[in-house]
Amino acid sequence: MALLSSSPKLNAKSVWWRSDRNKTMDSVGVRMLKVLPLVALGVSAFLLLFGKAAVPFTVLREECLDKVAYYRLGFKELNIFVCSLVLFFKQALASNVGKWVSGYTLSLFLSVLVFMAVEGSRFRAGFFLSLTPLYFFLVQAAGVSVVLPAIWLPIYLLYAAGNRHIDLIADKKISVIRVAAIGFFLLFVVLNILGLFFPFQIRELELAILLFQVSPIAVALFWLPFATSEGSSQIRGHKSVLALHLVYVGIGVVWHLVAILFVISDPELPVQAFSLVISWKTEEFAVYFLIIDGLILFLAFLYLVLVEDGILAGVLVTVGSLVLGPAAAFSLYFVYREQQISKSFQLTQQENKKRN
Repeated sequence: MALLSSSPKLNAKSVWWRSDRNKTMDSVGVRMLKVLPLVALGVSAFLLLFGKAAVPFTVLREECLDKVAYYRLGFKELNIFVCSLVLFFKQALASNVGKWVSGYTLSLFLSVLVFMAVEGSRFRAGFFLSLTPLYFFLVQAAGVSVVLPAIWLPIYLLYAAGNRHIDLIADKKISVIRVAAIGFFLLFVVLNILGLFFPFQIRELELAILLFQVSPIAVALFWLPFATSEGSSQIRGHKSVLALHLVYVGIGVVWHLVAILFVISDPELPVQAFSLVISWKTEEFAVYFLIIDGLILFLAFLYLVLVEDGILAGVLVTVGSLVLGPAAAFSLYFVYREQQISKSFQLTQQENKKRN
């Protein structure tokens, strides 16, 4: 994103291909219009995924009837539901194309979790945007490709959370301790996801999958006590957010390199993944689900990039996704975005010094 910050055209206040970040907040009507494509995307994801899920999940449910005692959660239907989720991910990870798709979707999922956690932790994030544990629960229950475009991103836009006007920049404050807590506790989710790809025995793999269903929700509760106060250093907070996003740039690049090795080993993987979007067998539904999850998630956040920073930013993120991987490209955009927030705050400080 160095090109974004150094280009004199991008620093201009008004050009045809970018949003004017220096303007004050859009009207409610304009923000509502910006939300509509996202809601449509979320509804499309729901129809693509759950409109075709009846037969695959019935098969999983029948397979679970003999295994529910293993989970011992107290309620038969809850046992069956959890068992179905575990078998779903086992199916997704059973083939090389499933591992390849899962790696891309889950690495992008991690970058998005970091963004959600940070934006919901800012000093004046807004009540509904700050309910991060609830959104993590909904993501795990209904799918990230449904919840993010249909619920979380619309709330984000309605709160105008991406507005970087200097009069509003104090609202973007976040404490170092909160960012550190987010980074520390999300590390458990990262390790949990790595465990999904580890060559465990069947019981250990099922346990890793089961933990993955609850770990994002649980860790979001642990960082809640580390609140951002009015006295928190805003500059240090922005620097810590930059460092956090850079870590996930690295994670995204590492997966992209691993995925390239997968393709070198089996050049047919991209073709197989594309063919599953068009046609799939019942036992391949989990891989299809994760492909749609990843694609919708990518499109939803690409739309956010276009809304906040314009066409050139969207093109750079798209190209970056091909070169570095989607997770790394979006995390790199989040780095750029945080840099702009930090610069706006520094400009505010300079203006205040001049007035004094």
